Amino acid sequence: MEKNRKIEWYIPMVIILMSAFYFWGLPSVPFHPDESTQIFMSKDLKILFTDPISLAYHPNQTLSTESRYRAIDAPLTRYLIGAGRLLFDIPDLESDWNWSESWEENVNSGSLPDSDQLLISRISVSFLFTLSLLLFYFSMRRLLPSHLVLLSILLFGLHPLLLLHTRRAMAESGLLFGTTFFLWASTRDNKNAWLIGLALAIAFNAKQTALVLLPVGILSACLVPKTKDYIKTIVLQISRLLVIFILFTTLLNPFFWKNPLGAINISIQERAVLSEKQKEDHLGDSDISIRSIPRQFLAGVYNIYISEPQTEEVGNYIEDIEIQKGRYFSNPVISWGRNLIVGSILFTISLFGIVYHFRNFSKFSNTKKNSLIVILLATICLFLIILYLIPWQRYAVPILPFAVFWIISGFLPITDYLQHGRDNSSTK
Repeated sequence: MEKNRKIEWYIPMVIILMSAFYFWGLPSVPFHPDESTQIFMSKDLKILFTDPISLAYHPNQTLSTESRYRAIDAPLTRYLIGAGRLLFDIPDLESDWNWSESWEENVNSGSLPDSDQLLISRISVSFLFTLSLLLFYFSMRRLLPSHLVLLSILLFGLHPLLLLHTRRAMAESGLLFGTTFFLWASTRDNKNAWLIGLALAIAFNAKQTALVLLPVGILSACLVPKTKDYIKTIVLQISRLLVIFILFTTLLNPFFWKNPLGAINISIQERAVLSEKQKEDHLGDSDISIRSIPRQFLAGVYNIYISEPQTEEVGNYIEDIEIQKGRYFSNPVISWGRNLIVGSILFTISLFGIVYHFRNFSKFSNTKKNSLIVILLATICLFLIILYLIPWQRYAVPILPFAVFWIISGFLPITDYLQHGRDNSSTK
């Protein structure tokens, strides 16, 4: 790809229009009860700056609801929501959502956020969409020819899974931003370990599953030109990445400050309990053996390429959000291409993209080769964690930047053929 090529005049306009469409639809997104939990826990931001030690784990105390969430959930989303609420003077949510109670009971107990609480909380995390779109653009303009960059931005910014899952007051906005930031930082010509470490820290502190990208990030930081002090450079690169990752993560997680080993242990225990509960909710009375690798693989592909946007994972409140869903899906853009035919075509095209790049691998510059290795490994790691987790659609969100890259790459054989055809015609 060309280096330092100018930004096409229409790109800023496209990004502005896509951002306007994205934010215009925020209020119409169907409510998810996990939004209540994030809003309820967003009070932690104020405590972080006034009495952070009170957020720490105390082994001799019974684990409260709030402490359990601090043990289980990554903190970034609740801090962003807390910042938005403070900025717009939005009050705390009275209580957390109780999944064992009915919709009406949760409303009566003050667990359902009002329209202002919900909208400001959504804005507080979804503003990251425009930044994600910009980072994705700058990544693609390095990795793809100019005539495919616009198509990649449109496919990414109008992706139905992105439009649903990142417009709620939940972890997916920060997670997508972190993985897109990682894509940009890890494929730059000059590898900056600080940037890669920061991107990984943001992704991890949005959702812990992003930890699978850490070894890919370390590899990327090590892919630097060989010099006389190559070993020293590698050690410095890894050290810088780990320092910023650990420092950022430690500062955002006061739960681990006072008794780190005990807090880590309780966090693992509570995570295991939550995972078992999710399996029960997902599988019901079904045999756990149905979670075979082939089934999980098909479920992963289905969620990334085929399934309609999934507004809920369990059926507790389907009737209560039916009207919201009807309004949301009345816009055809919201679910474009989410069917077996189009999804299968896009999946096949993405496979062509992978094959094309690695059939032509020897023709690329060292920088391009390094970038392709990083992108492929990141794709594999994220897909493997999707296979491991319960096959809920929103877990596929962090792989979207990489999936879109492979889809657009699948068009390269066609554009190359057309380009060579024009060149051959012009020489006759």
